[in-house]
Amino acid sequence: MTIEKMSSESSEPCSAVQSDGGLAAALAYIITAILMTMTNKSLASSTTTTLSPELILFIECIVTCLGLQMIYSLGLANRPRATLRMRVVWQSLVPVTLLKAGNMQLSFIAMKFTSLPIYNVLKRLTPLCALITDWTLRGQKPRTRGVVVAVGLLTFGSICAGLGDLDFDPWGYAAALTATLCQSGYLVMAARARDRLEKAELMDTTTLLYYTALYNATLFFGPVCLYELLSSPFGGATMADGFRPEGVVKLLFYCVLGALLNFVTFECTTRNSPLTTGVCGNVKGAVTTIVGIVLYDSRLNVRGYTGLLLSAAGGILYTLTTAKSKRKTKSN
Repeated sequence: MTIEKMSSESSEPCSAVQSDGGLAAALAYIITAILMTMTNKSLASSTTTTLSPELILFIECIVTCLGLQMIYSLGLANRPRATLRMRVVWQSLVPVTLLKAGNMQLSFIAMKFTSLPIYNVLKRLTPLCALITDWTLRGQKPRTRGVVVAVGLLTFGSICAGLGDLDFDPWGYAAALTATLCQSGYLVMAARARDRLEKAELMDTTTLLYYTALYNATLFFGPVCLYELLSSPFGGATMADGFRPEGVVKLLFYCVLGALLNFVTFECTTRNSPLTTGVCGNVKGAVTTIVGIVLYDSRLNVRGYTGLLLSAAGGILYTLTTAKSKRKTKSN
């Protein structure tokens, strides 16, 4: 057996593992995002929840950091080689942190003022933003024309569905659209940071997740103190009232899901692409839209439902186009 043959045989399993890893990351992202969206909507719509969004997101970041420290202590992952004293870490991760924090905060606000189907419709503009941003910042052009057509269908469907919303709320729309811009931005910047720091062997997914959560916790700490201690005449009474037994269970579940979602988001983005993560978000949106129509009071006209169908068609077309492109690349 020649060396070339041995090399080709050994590379096939490796490429298969990478392909399976990308698919597994995408599926994990979709499932986790569905659970997270439903939990997020439940918390945002709850009339008994007295905790502010900032405090909930702050706790999520702290739980993420503590969970990763436990993983490091058990030897399940390597401790970060990158340190806060490295300028390259600050330059690469600060933009990711700011965009991630903006997406988290604005998504929570949008959930409160829009119905679940419309929230998903507006967030479906993420692939378009991710495509443009990835092309501009990383020079990653769409693989085929089919990808461009699929993203066009997703975008046009989102616009149609938005025009068919009978419960228009300008604040909810503004928050959701800005969150979409932040989400596409941090997906691309996370991939860019990973590309930059991996060359120096300073970064992997857990390190990226750890420092992003740490920075976000720092960002949310100030707003938490201002809201919880100054907005109520009783000071910390509002905060204490929110920690009821049933609320604690729901909050911990939310925090664990949030940490897991951050991890699978970075994995899906780095193993595939920011655009793929955006389209996976559209698949999540289609599922939660159906659930939202069934469980929540959502009013859409014919134009709105047509938009949902167009968005679904765009997601299917993108999946088929990407799969065909990968098979062609593998055969070559």
